[in-house]
Amino acid sequence: MVSRLPSLNHHLSHTSTASIKLWSLTSQRCLHTFTHHTDSVWALHSTHPSLEVFYSGDKSGFVARVDVEGCAHMSEAECALICQDVAPPAEGVTKLVALDDSDRSYGLRAED
Repeated sequence: MVSRLPSLNHHLSHTSTASIKLWSLTSQRCLHTFTHHTDSVWALHSTHPSLEVFYSGDKSGFVARVDVEGCAHMSEAECALICQDVAPPAEGVTKLVALDDSDRSYGLRAED
């Protein structure tokens, strides 16, 4: 699945695997594969124009924030666990919604 995000030159994609890929539409190649999840990634969100900051949610209910701004290489990205859905039954994160226009963790809500 390709997520429609604000960048005109890049896209983030995820499948039933636990990885997220950052693609260059200009060169038509994968720039980096992010492997910070251990379960299927079900949701992506970013308002960053180059997708250097994005949020991802997975089947286990984890929501992570990835930040590659200012990194010399994408492998140096900062990844932080923001929250986990643990309410029984935990059904995973299928949608991330921005409550404002900033990329602040408290500005996101995971929805079913």
